[in-house]
Amino acid sequence: MTAVGPMGQNSKEYHEVLIETFLRKDMRLKAHTVTHVEQTEEAMVVSIDQLGKRLLRCGVCRQRCQKVHDVMKKEREWRDLSMRGVPLLLRYHPRRVSCPRCGVRVDDFPCICLPRRKRMTTPGVD
Repeated sequence: MTAVGPMGQNSKEYHEVLIETFLRKDMRLKAHTVTHVEQTEEAMVVSIDQLGKRLLRCGVCRQRCQKVHDVMKKEREWRDLSMRGVPLLLRYHPRRVSCPRCGVRVDDFPCICLPRRKRMTTPGVD
């Protein structure tokens, strides 16, 4: 686990923050968590997974779904905006949820608001 500090400019106190926690809060993940962060020569690779038994949202209507239908075998990968000049690569195995309105759909992933076939995320979009 990697820590980031210092937080205060005038303070002599240092607050260590796990990089996993920083990324989770920065990407506004509520039902997901950062499970692993790896620094390679090309990028910082961030693995993301479902957080415990938290309810996931339908990717179409965003309704909270009680049941996960299955986990997709193929891991999806997105390139996010750079962090301190180092490109971020997000990896996630999407879940298919049973939505009462839409049927079986891929879960909504909060930091992925992309047009089709585009693989770069946009910051601060809900």
